[in-house]
Amino acid sequence: MLSRIWPTALLITVIAVSAAPTAYAEPSRWLDKLECGTSERGKGCEISLRFEEKGKGGQDQGEVGDQEAPPPTEEEVAAVEAPPEEEPAPDPVDIEVQRPEDQPPPGGVVVEVVTVTVVVVEEVPPPLEEEPAPPPEEVPESSGTAIDSADSFELPDPKIGTSPGAEASALVRTPLWLWVEEMAPETAEAEVPGLSVSLTATPARTRWSMGDGNEVLCTGPGTPFDPERHDPASESPTCGYVYPRASLGQPGGVYTVTADVVWEVTWESSDGTTGQLEQVETTSQIELAVEESQGLVTDAGST
Repeated sequence: MLSRIWPTALLITVIAVSAAPTAYAEPSRWLDKLECGTSERGKGCEISLRFEEKGKGGQDQGEVGDQEAPPPTEEEVAAVEAPPEEEPAPDPVDIEVQRPEDQPPPGGVVVEVVTVTVVVVEEVPPPLEEEPAPPPEEVPESSGTAIDSADSFELPDPKIGTSPGAEASALVRTPLWLWVEEMAPETAEAEVPGLSVSLTATPARTRWSMGDGNEVLCTGPGTPFDPERHDPASESPTCGYVYPRASLGQPGGVYTVTADVVWEVTWESSDGTTGQLEQVETTSQIELAVEESQGLVTDAGST
């Protein structure tokens, strides 16, 4: 049997998909904490900023697996060679075998006319099974960037000073000098890319509770008494008090004197915005004895 194998053209189109570079979402930054309060260490203020820049795999919109392949361009279509046309199958070939009539059959045998039909069969290869397309390669999402920045400060308790001092006794109707050791402003600052915020606490005034039901409000820390410069009988130029009664009837025979320093807290951002937090107070106490002044009477009589 004759056979002929017809050429078969196989066109393979390869589409290369390249992963897009990692894109990043718009970075965000915010003020995470801005407050003052009381902790185990005392009173203070804290500031905290947060910066985040999250990465996204593939394009800015959607996931990689959701992207559809773009249609081929006209140039790509023109570049693809058209498959060759299939040749038509050959017609069956009829072959007749016969002898001429003028030649008698040998031996007086009658020869019949035999028609032989030869059919050329094309062997067609089995169809190619299409392999499933591999799943799209997952591009891992970038972890991005996260930055925290924090700062804080503790506000010191005031150190009280008086004249006369707590180790001595004050006298009724005698000027008492009051002051606290001067305290400087406390600051804290936090900074992340594109944003910085500063926090400042400033001592503004001192409120004195004298223990006998009266209060004294002084602007600033007061004036420390200097025996080389000041007269003990004079009043303080900035902050003082005069007790009208002795402390003899008080618990322990003393007055409890309390000094509350009021701090004003403000903040300022690098973008020009400013603000103010609630005031913070730090406190200290001392015990002060106050006695009646005694006059000395002498007999100046003559003999």
